[in-house]
Amino acid sequence: MKPIRVKFLSKTPVDRMAPLWQTLVPQDGFPGVAFTFDPEARDYDVFAVYEDLPPRPGERGILRSEPLACPRERTLLITTEPSSIRVSGYNYLRQFGTVWTSVPYPQKRVRHHREGHPRWELTPPPLRWFYGRDLEGDDHWPVERLEASPRKTADLSTVCSSKAMGHTVHAQRLAFTMALKARLGNALSLYGRGFDPVGDKAEAMAPYRYHLAIENHRQPGHITEKLTDCFLAECLPFYFGAPDYTRYFPKDAVIPIDIFDLDAAERIIRTAIREDAYAKRREAIREAKAITMSDFNALGGVARFAHAVMKEDVTSRPGSVIHGRHAYRKAHPFRATVDVVQSAMVKRSRLGRPVQDA
Repeated sequence: MKPIRVKFLSKTPVDRMAPLWQTLVPQDGFPGVAFTFDPEARDYDVFAVYEDLPPRPGERGILRSEPLACPRERTLLITTEPSSIRVSGYNYLRQFGTVWTSVPYPQKRVRHHREGHPRWELTPPPLRWFYGRDLEGDDHWPVERLEASPRKTADLSTVCSSKAMGHTVHAQRLAFTMALKARLGNALSLYGRGFDPVGDKAEAMAPYRYHLAIENHRQPGHITEKLTDCFLAECLPFYFGAPDYTRYFPKDAVIPIDIFDLDAAERIIRTAIREDAYAKRREAIREAKAITMSDFNALGGVARFAHAVMKEDVTSRPGSVIHGRHAYRKAHPFRATVDVVQSAMVKRSRLGRPVQDA
């Protein structure tokens, strides 16, 4: 049987797209699905986009557009940014047949748009991982290498940047991390931009039993690679993030902390390490790793989507166009202006602010 042909694009530069994403495909592939990462490909059944279309060489904005070679019902956008970072315009999003996002639909603000987008799926989206990803080149780990258990030789690490943006949890994350480092000293290894840079998060995680993982935005269902990378590294995370993480992962695979209570967080961390919580929770961590590799692999999720939509009857025909963000603004200036106004309204509401109470 002929495989379902999926064209998959992201905002990754074109010359780095295939090396980055191809390594998420197992050696035996995804049954019944064939991926292409070629922006110029025209022979496809399903079109999927991770965050945005790729920029053309020399472009600062995303001015690329995709004249669809498949029905709009067979298109998918995966967006991972929280509402405190980006609220995508709803006219823009209606270009896609389905949207996967952790951002709730603001029904009171834009109720009429809900009817125009029947497949807004509120779900933690499958991810591009950063563990095993070469941040400076194209030497990315294949999924088979990720399956191996790393040798643990140290206790606690974290990866943190020196960003301190006030509209997210960035500033509090940085303040908490620095205060905790002052208390723990050499017992906490600090990596990241502005501290001890690494070319791959694996350098900062693989040797460690525990990892401090703090999301930039705390909201139910908002799970990013900050948590899933811990599981790939088989670390036990001290986690500040999605309060409903147990809907997706074993409870014992995570130790929750509150970065707004430094004393309690320090006490939890010291006690867990002293009592060897890592050894007691290895089975749960490995279970979370298996879930990550099966359910939170971006291409695996798209493969499942492709099988599902190919079973459905469609009403539209090829011939529509999906625009990148900046191209959409040029093609539809009025709709884009409406999007900007609505996005600003959402960001001023409760929806657009990170939840800070643990």
